[in-house]
Amino acid sequence: MHPNVSDTDELDDAGPDAAADVVASMLDDGQDDVLGRQRRQNVRVDVQLPITLRIAGRESAARSRDVSATGVGFSTRLPLEMNQRGEVTIDFGNWRFTKPFAVKFMKPILAGAQVGAQFEELSPEERESLVKQVFDVQRSQLRQDKSR
Repeated sequence: MHPNVSDTDELDDAGPDAAADVVASMLDDGQDDVLGRQRRQNVRVDVQLPITLRIAGRESAARSRDVSATGVGFSTRLPLEMNQRGEVTIDFGNWRFTKPFAVKFMKPILAGAQVGAQFEELSPEERESLVKQVFDVQRSQLRQDKSR
């Protein structure tokens, strides 16, 4: 259970380790805090890349909304359900990353749904390559924005 404002006196009395434990438990759940800030182990980077979705025997082209070391966000008109499994290919231009995923977040929008998909079983090498590619793309997009 996470503390609310009235619990802060109890934390002060419990010492610094108790407060650190509470903060760590709050950071671990991968959700947004009350101010909408990301609380996750892996930073989500806003990058728009071409992706190909393969779900329930259907294939659909789309664009990523964001990518992290553990998943990808995108919008789609495909009918999806929570925990539904599929496969995504992210096209980084010089590198393509294909991985199975499970739908972990859905938010209805006018033209379908915003989806958060979690990659299944990334090896340390895949994770490292993915993070490098994501930050390379972000750096390139920032340079383009500055030159405008």
